[in-house]
Amino acid sequence: GNGGTNWRSQESSTSERLLAVTFTDATTGWAVGADGAIRHTTNGGSDWEKQEAGIPDTITDITFHDGSTGWITAGSSLYQTTDGGRNWTRQTTPASGQLQSLAFIGADTGWAAGARGTIVKTEDGGNSWTQQTTPDETGQLNALFFLDGDDGWAVGESGVILKLDDGGQSWSSQTSGTSEDLQDVQFINDQIGFAVGSNGRILRTRNQGITWDEASAPVERDLNAIYRTSGTNGWVCGADGAILSYTGDGDFIGRAQPKKTPDRL
Repeated sequence: GNGGTNWRSQESSTSERLLAVTFTDATTGWAVGADGAIRHTTNGGSDWEKQEAGIPDTITDITFHDGSTGWITAGSSLYQTTDGGRNWTRQTTPASGQLQSLAFIGADTGWAAGARGTIVKTEDGGNSWTQQTTPDETGQLNALFFLDGDDGWAVGESGVILKLDDGGQSWSSQTSGTSEDLQDVQFINDQIGFAVGSNGRILRTRNQGITWDEASAPVERDLNAIYRTSGTNGWVCGADGAILSYTGDGDFIGRAQPKKTPDRL
């Protein structure tokens, strides 16, 4: 690779809209999306094969603990695989609305979040899930990020940011200073974090989210995902092919690409 200087298309073998991707190493990964689409690669994305899960709903997120054990969110349900995605088993949760995001720390402890401020947690690998307490009137939650079992954040519509409290049992609101929908959140250490969202909104905190300020973004497109690659370096992507890189605690560079990039990132 060359650090993102050049990007090339890969053939996914599907025309469905793909919404999430995860890799467990440099060669093994999965991509998921509309109408239950699951694609799996074992050669770094040169080839993608279809995996049948029998799931009619759009799959909104995916995570794997290792090359065998993983989870997906689809509708109000969670599904687990223990054989690398060849078979998926539905897990029972108290969620009643669409689940948008999930995150695991280790093989046992995980969370999923979605509509109406719903957050559910498991401590046994998904065999059982319990509802966690979130502030009243919380809207849709779009993304989760955890440093460990005690330090976690959720972001969502209308600028909502929630922080995990009480030893991991409940969530409280943090003041974001924006009403824009937030789509993703990531922390680079136990103090410095970022949230990204609509209209080029990038928020930054240097104190675990006690306060958030707006970082300067070189685009005004909707930003949908942020990912730390190593240390304090990472990437942000969004609408109209927008790809930004960041270094340190918030120096963002990049641009939206010409409309030759057809899909929303």
